[in-house]
Amino acid sequence: MLSNASRQQPRPKWAYTYREGLTFEDIYREQAQDGAFPDALGREEQWLAERLERHRNPAGPVDQQLSDGRVIRVYEFRTADGGTITVRRDVTQEVATDRQLQEARRRQEALLTALPDALLEMRRDGTVIGFRAAEPTWFPGAEPVVGKRIQELLPEPLAAQMHAAIDSAHAEQRVRQVEFALDGRHCEARLVPLQDEEVLAILRDVTARKESERAADAQRRLLAQVLDALPFWISVKDHEGRYQFVNHAMAEGYGQPAAAFLGQLALVSIELHPERNRMAELDGQVLATGAPAELAEYEVRDAEGATRIRRICKFPLRDGEGAVSGVVSWSEDITDRLQAEQELRQAHKMEAVGLLTSGLAHEFNNLLQIIQGYGQIAARDVPEDSPVQAHLRQVTDATGRAADLARKLLAFSRSHTARQDVVDLNALVVGMGKMLRVAVGERIEVEVQTHASVPVEGDAGMLEQVVLNLALNARDAMPLGGTLSIRTGEFDASESFAAAHGWARAGRCATLTVADTGVGVPLELRERIFEPFFTTKGADAGTGLGLSTVFGIVEQHHGHVAVDSELGVGTTFTVYLPATLHDKAEREATSAPAPAAARGETVLVAENAPDLLELVTTLLEDQGYTVLTAQDGREACEVFAAHKGEVDLLVFDVIMPKATGPEAWELLQEQGAVPPVLFITGYSADALSAGTLQKDRVHLLRKPFSPDQLQAAVREALD
Repeated sequence: MLSNASRQQPRPKWAYTYREGLTFEDIYREQAQDGAFPDALGREEQWLAERLERHRNPAGPVDQQLSDGRVIRVYEFRTADGGTITVRRDVTQEVATDRQLQEARRRQEALLTALPDALLEMRRDGTVIGFRAAEPTWFPGAEPVVGKRIQELLPEPLAAQMHAAIDSAHAEQRVRQVEFALDGRHCEARLVPLQDEEVLAILRDVTARKESERAADAQRRLLAQVLDALPFWISVKDHEGRYQFVNHAMAEGYGQPAAAFLGQLALVSIELHPERNRMAELDGQVLATGAPAELAEYEVRDAEGATRIRRICKFPLRDGEGAVSGVVSWSEDITDRLQAEQELRQAHKMEAVGLLTSGLAHEFNNLLQIIQGYGQIAARDVPEDSPVQAHLRQVTDATGRAADLARKLLAFSRSHTARQDVVDLNALVVGMGKMLRVAVGERIEVEVQTHASVPVEGDAGMLEQVVLNLALNARDAMPLGGTLSIRTGEFDASESFAAAHGWARAGRCATLTVADTGVGVPLELRERIFEPFFTTKGADAGTGLGLSTVFGIVEQHHGHVAVDSELGVGTTFTVYLPATLHDKAEREATSAPAPAAARGETVLVAENAPDLLELVTTLLEDQGYTVLTAQDGREACEVFAAHKGEVDLLVFDVIMPKATGPEAWELLQEQGAVPPVLFITGYSADALSAGTLQKDRVHLLRKPFSPDQLQAAVREALD
C-alpha cells in the first residue's frame, strides 16, 4: 500500500493506517471499525466485502460520504501487474451544486407540468424546435409538432399574423401579445424573444376568462341600465369626493352628460348647489363613521333653474377588505309629494270647514223655516189692506234670500245636490256683476254682455259658483290688471257636431263665456288644468280645486267646458249647457202646489227641533189633520205602536237623535205594514240612500218650505 500526502488529508485521524506494507483489506477494515465510513456502521464485514469486490473489479467512480459530511469521489484503475491505482477527489461542492441543479430542474418540471399553458419554442422563420403542453389538444392532427412550421399548425391569416408578431418581438426586443380564435376557442399568445433569433410562444386558452368577462360586462350593462332607468338620482364618489358614477336621471337633472361628472369634484352647476356644503359634510360623516346618513329635505336647482325639494340617503362603499372607499348617494324628488301632502291637509281643513258650515246651515234652515212659516201664517190672518202685510212681505222676502244663502252654504259643504230649476243665465251674470267687481279688485275691468235669454235647467247656486271660480281664476292670471269679459249666448249643435263631440247633444245650447287678458296657459298644461289639486300657483296661493269644481258642476249639469288660450294674450273658458224648453214662469206655475184640505187623516210628525215641530203641527192642524208628535226616531216608533192602525202618514225629519228618520221608518217596516212617509230635510237627498228614495210611498220635502208646499206634499203623499 503506497499513498501520497493528499491521500492522507481526507482522514487525518487515521493517518497511522497509511503505512507501507499493509494490504488494502487491512486498511479498510481498521477504518471501518473506527467509524470512518458512515455507510459501514453496523455492517462492517458486508461493507468490506462489497468494497473489496469493487476494488478487484472497478466499474467507475464511486462517491463516498464521510462522517464529516464531505463527499469523496473514488476513481480506481487496474495496473498491468494486477495492482490498483486509486484516485480520490473531494467533490462536496460539485455534488451540492449538482443537487441544486437537479432540484431546480425538478421544480421547473413540476411548474411547467402544472401550467395550463402550452410552450412553443420557434426559430424566427416559424420552425418549431420545442413544444410542451399539458393538454395534447392544441394542434390536433398535426403531431408531432416539433419540426413543423407555423403555417402547418395555424390557418391563414392567423399564421401570417403570428409571423408578423414574431418579427416585431425580435425587432423591438419586447414581449408581444396576440389574441386569436382557434377551433372555437379564444386564445392568446405571449411572444418572448430569445437569443439566436429564437422566440418562446406561451399559448393560453382564455375561453373561460372571456366568457366570464362577457358575463361580467353584461351584468355591468344590465346594472347600468337599471340604474339609468330609475327616476332617482344615484351617484358614487371615491374617498376624495370625485365622482365615479352618475346615473342618467341625475345627469339629466343637472343638464349635463354623465361623462362630465366622472373624475370631477363638482361641476359648475353643482358648485351653485344651495346645499353643497351640507352634502360635503354628509359625505365626510359617512366616510368617517362607515354608517349611512340621511338628509330628509334639501333644495336643489334643476337644469331649468327651478328649485326642487329632494331627500337624500348616503351609504358607505366598501372595498374587498371591508374598508370604506367611497360614498353611494341615492336621492328622490319629494316636491310633488310635499305639495300633495299640503293639499291633502288643506282638503282636510276644507272638509272640516264644510262639516261645520253644513251643520250651521242646517240649523239656520230650521230657524228660517220657523220665521217663514209663522210669517206666512200671520200674513194669512192679517187683512190684505192692512199696512202689516207690507212688513210681512219684507219678512218673507228676507227669509227667501236667507234660504238661498243657506243653500249656497250647503252647496259649499257638498251637502246639497243640484236643484232642477229653470235658470236665466242673463239674470244670473247680471246679478253677480257687483259681487264680481269686488272679488277681482279695482285693477281689473269687468265687462258683462248678455244675449237673448236662453233658459237652462239646473241649480242657480252651483252655476253662480262656476262664474265665480272662473272669474277668480282670471283675476289670478292678471296680477297687473286687465279686462274680464263675461258673455252669454246660444249655440245650435247639429247632428254632425254632436257625432263629432262626445259631450254634445243635438239641439240648442246656452253658452257662458269667461275671458281674460292675462298671461295665458301653456299648451302642455291645458289638458291638466281641470285635474283636482293641479295648480301653477304657489303653495300658499290656492288649492287647485277651483277649475276642477267648475268641471264637476258643468258635468253634473250635462254640459261641457272648453278652454282656449294664447300665451301673452289671454284665456277664454266657454261653458256649454243644454237649453230647456220651459221658462222660469212656466216652471213656477206648473210646480206651485195648490192648497188641499185634510180628509180626517192622522199624521205622525217626528222633528227634534221643538219650535219647528210646533210650527209643522200648527200648519197641519189648521188644515184639519190630527197630529201626533215625537222629538226623535225612537219616540216616533213608540208613539206609532201606541196608536197602531190610526196613523195615515209619517212626516219624519231625516236627521234626529237616537234614531234618524230613515232608521225609524225601517224599524216600523220590520213590525208590519206602515203608512207612506214624507221625509223633510235641510240637507240634500244624499242624506237618504238611493234605495230608500226609489221605494214606493216614500216622498221628500226640502227645508225651508212654505205652508202651501207642506200641505201639497202631505196631500200628495196621502193620495
